[in-house]
Amino acid sequence: MSERLPTQSTASSFGPYPVASPAGVLEKPAAPWAWPLSATRTLVLAVALATVLAGVFRCGGLDYGSFNEDEVAKVNAVRAYGRGDFTANAEHPMLMKAAIWLSSSAARQWNSLAGAGSMAISPEAALRLPNALVGAATVVPLFLLARSFFGNAVGLWAAVLLALNVTVTGFNRIGKEDTFLVFFLLMGAWLYEEARRRHLLHSKAPHGWYAASGAAFGLMLASKYLAYYLGLWALFGIVASAEARRTRTGAERAVRQRASRWFYLAMAAAFVAANPVVLLPSTWKYCLSYAAGATVSHHGMQYLGQLYVNQVDASPGGMPWHFYLVFIATKTPLPVLLAIGVGLAELVRRRRERGGVFLRVFLLFYLLPASFSAGKFGRYLLPSLVLLDVVAALGVTRAFQLSTRLGRPAVRAVAASTLAGVMVGVPLAAQAHSRPYASTFQNVIGRAISASGLLFPNDELYDIGMREAVAWIAGEAAPDASIASDAPGVVAEYLRRSGRPDVEARSLSMAGLAAPPVET
Repeated sequence: MSERLPTQSTASSFGPYPVASPAGVLEKPAAPWAWPLSATRTLVLAVALATVLAGVFRCGGLDYGSFNEDEVAKVNAVRAYGRGDFTANAEHPMLMKAAIWLSSSAARQWNSLAGAGSMAISPEAALRLPNALVGAATVVPLFLLARSFFGNAVGLWAAVLLALNVTVTGFNRIGKEDTFLVFFLLMGAWLYEEARRRHLLHSKAPHGWYAASGAAFGLMLASKYLAYYLGLWALFGIVASAEARRTRTGAERAVRQRASRWFYLAMAAAFVAANPVVLLPSTWKYCLSYAAGATVSHHGMQYLGQLYVNQVDASPGGMPWHFYLVFIATKTPLPVLLAIGVGLAELVRRRRERGGVFLRVFLLFYLLPASFSAGKFGRYLLPSLVLLDVVAALGVTRAFQLSTRLGRPAVRAVAASTLAGVMVGVPLAAQAHSRPYASTFQNVIGRAISASGLLFPNDELYDIGMREAVAWIAGEAAPDASIASDAPGVVAEYLRRSGRPDVEARSLSMAGLAAPPVET
């Protein structure tokens, strides 16, 4: 592969819509009617509409279910932040918790003005709102990154498919760090690609762009302590350079040498600025204790109707290796699943391109080792699910190209319109049908295997009914009763909200049942 200045691919096509020129700029199609907007403005408008649509599905009805146990840990951390204690929930960095703190504080201020009526914001919605907003905003960096690798058409289709991705929507609607990680991972990758492009174009290092990329990666680490993705980024650079070794120029070597200093300095600065507790010895002590398993209270998870060990140190046993593959196969709308298949074939054809290397490294070198780790959760798959939307976009644009080889113009128009309608309509229907419980979506394959909520109950249901269950028990239980469950933190939170501090929230697996005569 030649390492000359990257350009957008002329192979990216919208069918009857504008196509990318070799310079990467949309050109107006020949048409008998006048379109009031320029091609660039049309593209910006389309991405903006996709982002708004993503926001509608992610932000609506965020109080759909009770807190899950991980979210209650964030609730307690936010309360600690309000007391000036920033060491709570130290196994995770500060960035997302700081956003939740601001959101919860704003919600309380709003509720003090709006009262307790229909305009009030629930604690559940306030906690989940930052993730929902960041999840919707992820459409933008995914478009920019896919566009930089494969052209306008692939970028736009990737944005649309992500906006309509019902499984990603479900993960964006819980208070976990993975959504923030994906946003900053994609942003850092795009900023680096843009810096590299400008560097090659002008033969002068754009230090600001490199610094912005490093800062984005630093914020990724300040979202979740998962340096593995930095390792994948480094591996991508090595593999991409190996593909281009025969034609690499002196200017391209300079890009690698001069970018690293600014990239890593900005990364370190952003990481510490967004996560200053990393400098505290108590944080390191807690994290080491967490890594050693001292704080783990859950050791198993249900999958396909069976209970499996779900701890990393049980590898390669524990959760079956096919967990993630079954997750993708059963929770992706069928047209998108077929598009992914076509896109993988297209990826083989374009494997030496820089974008092909990126997708190959980030998908293969995450899914392969993760599949043989005993510790698995569906949300860990979120970065891969987002990148699979790029693969699906490759498949869609390839299908559009093939449709242009059909016979008469009318047949080609019908084929392109049908393809576009199916690729938008089916995921849109999945989103609408699954609201507000996006995490419970299953395609035809999943429904043939099991009823909704039984294949991956931990990732589909979490602790979704605890709020209502505890509220009922609080109204019926005798004084000093005990509730035994495997979500004692959630029970304690809703007992507090119900005004029943006398009732005990007890861990069933760790402490067992309370001794008689306590009502249990």
